[in-house]
Amino acid sequence: MKCPHCEEELGLNNICINPVCSYFGTEIKFSTDSDRNNIKNDTQNYSNIKTTASNSFEYTHRYSDKNSQTYNNIDKQSTDNYFKGNNCISKEELTTFIGNNANYYFKYIGKIRTNNKFSSWNWPCFFLNSYWLLYRKLYLPAAILIGINFASSKILGHKTYLFFILMLRIIVTIFANSIYLNHCKQKITKIKASMSSLSEIQYSQYLRKLRKKGGVSLAAPIFLLIVSILVTIIYIIISLSTMSKAPGFYSGSYYL
Repeated sequence: MKCPHCEEELGLNNICINPVCSYFGTEIKFSTDSDRNNIKNDTQNYSNIKTTASNSFEYTHRYSDKNSQTYNNIDKQSTDNYFKGNNCISKEELTTFIGNNANYYFKYIGKIRTNNKFSSWNWPCFFLNSYWLLYRKLYLPAAILIGINFASSKILGHKTYLFFILMLRIIVTIFANSIYLNHCKQKITKIKASMSSLSEIQYSQYLRKLRKKGGVSLAAPIFLLIVSILVTIIYIIISLSTMSKAPGFYSGSYYL
């Protein structure tokens, strides 16, 4: 005969001899066979319910962890798959640094992961060119582009210059997003390296520093626009003054 609580064989006088059982050393009394069967069935049902609940919890916990891990992987893939190397950049860091219109660049990163192509098309860069580079704080590329434009205007002929500038504008537009995201990677990595540790307080300071160093700048393109207008006005004034000093047309008798 078995103990209805632990399913182990009973000893003499129906005493439970299982040390693990809570009824160890206690005489198990059965009034009738039906009562014994009921106790046995209840114990088995409780055990099944407990096992089912435990398995359900473990499955739910595993499923939750899996979903959480999958979400984190997707969140990381939006940036980490593009920024390959030892220094991983989270979505929060990149969003903080980019500032305005960050979702546009995440869509571009998604296209890179799908098509494995770094080329794209940036309409603001096509129309604004150097002004867009300055707006996104790409000061060195903007300075190089302005220098090339100025030098080519002095070296090349008018038609050749226009064709060259158009081709240069198209090339810069195609790789504008890639150039900007590489700029973001370098700046974020440099700022992160300058901070020895990132505690909770330092992390908020780190995000503020990313926001300050990144983002956009209206002052730089406005300054370039003002300089361009002033240079154009000065050029027109000099041209008009040169034309006014040119010798006029006199009759033939004047030179006799």
